[in-house]
Amino acid sequence: MENMTIRLEARKREVPLRLLAAELGISEPTLYRRLARKMTREDRERYLTAIRTVSQRQNATHTG
Repeated sequence: MENMTIRLEARKREVPLRLLAAELGISEPTLYRRLARKMTREDRERYLTAIRTVSQRQNATHTG
């Protein structure tokens, strides 16, 4: 399985992949297809940034 770091980071931050897909502006099936292939460093960073963004938004919602 490619891009395990993205999946693990999403799990660690409790970000469902459906929310990650929405943040990236793609469908959930498209996200799964992209995660199954090797990504460029720029794409990987974009996905990790999106995970952090969703995680911060969720934390703000739960605490505020």
